[in-house]
Amino acid sequence: MQAVSLFHFTNDLSNLYEMMRHPDDYVLEGDTLHMKFSLLIPFAFFLLLIVVLIVQVLRKEPRVITYKPGLNRKWLLILSAMLPVQFVVLRLGKENLLDVAGVLLTVAQCLLLPRIFITRKARASNGN
Repeated sequence: MQAVSLFHFTNDLSNLYEMMRHPDDYVLEGDTLHMKFSLLIPFAFFLLLIVVLIVQVLRKEPRVITYKPGLNRKWLLILSAMLPVQFVVLRLGKENLLDVAGVLLTVAQCLLLPRIFITRKARASNGN
């Protein structure tokens, strides 16, 4: 596992170097809100965060995580209820505030999607 983490870290370092050499090639352009967003700063931040997390994991004792199968139905309902609202907002929005609301709903759904798979029954133990 540590060898895989080291491989990804060195790969991410080379990607960061290429981003620094050609910053105009790594830009997100949003058609809906007409925004340009450079990926260099968030990528460098997440690379630093990965280093901090790797150091923390290496300092801790290993633990066993057991998951119970199932879905978190509350979050599944919330995200499913957002779909028709998102569709209407994106469909009716024509370069106005509704477009911004639709994009924010889409981002919120993407960020909340993993919550569906986290159940309250998931627990961690020290292997005892």
